[in-house]
Amino acid sequence: MTSSQGKWFPTVLEHPDSSCRIFCFPHAGAGPTAYLEWLRYIPEGTDFFPVTYPMREQRRRESMPDSLQLLGQQIAAENAALFREKPCILLGHCAGAAIAYETAAALEAQGIIPNLLTVSAANAPCVPLTLSVDPQMELPQAAQVFKQFGFIAEPFASNEAYVRCFVPVLLQDFILFQNYCGRKGQKLHCPILEIHGEEDPMIQPERLKEWELYTDQLTHMTVPGAHFYFSPETLPRLMQAMLEKGQNQ
Repeated sequence: MTSSQGKWFPTVLEHPDSSCRIFCFPHAGAGPTAYLEWLRYIPEGTDFFPVTYPMREQRRRESMPDSLQLLGQQIAAENAALFREKPCILLGHCAGAAIAYETAAALEAQGIIPNLLTVSAANAPCVPLTLSVDPQMELPQAAQVFKQFGFIAEPFASNEAYVRCFVPVLLQDFILFQNYCGRKGQKLHCPILEIHGEEDPMIQPERLKEWELYTDQLTHMTVPGAHFYFSPETLPRLMQAMLEKGQNQ
């Protein structure tokens, strides 16, 4: 069944007798509706909590905090009971992996140890970002830059309404992510599952080993596909791998 758990989780898939919760942290520019397709792949008896950041969907009039670290701290502080009630798995895609990591670190400071942190299509926080944007860009210019990065398709990059509504969110998210990358953080007590598409241009394979700086229990997983590798073949594999590793803790 679906229900609401406040502003951070306005729409969740929740079962009274569930044994685990998956908290999903969307990529830059995205909100929880980007993961609606995932609902058909959530195993029975597992809750699914996609996070709603400020600036989008129901929270579009709210501002983002000044850093991804602060965002993670806010999520952990305001939802500690939800993370504590049942065994939890944190899943973050791309920039969402950094937010999931910061949330996990903030939860550990409260004595809440996630069963697993899954970092999808993401280099370790200490790896500098190879792409960058000018924070002072006008929105039409930013749309063209993001089109070159492959983040926005050509028809949308030239659509005035789309640029006005969507690009400010993506630009703000990307600036925060840009300012975050290259940061060395603390080692977590929970295991980390690192997963990426074998054709992902944003992954630096030679540096994936650096996720070892953030846990003593690291597992790598490669699946067919590019940056957004999600498909009817890969998503069930992802869910199975997360639950196997998360429930063994």
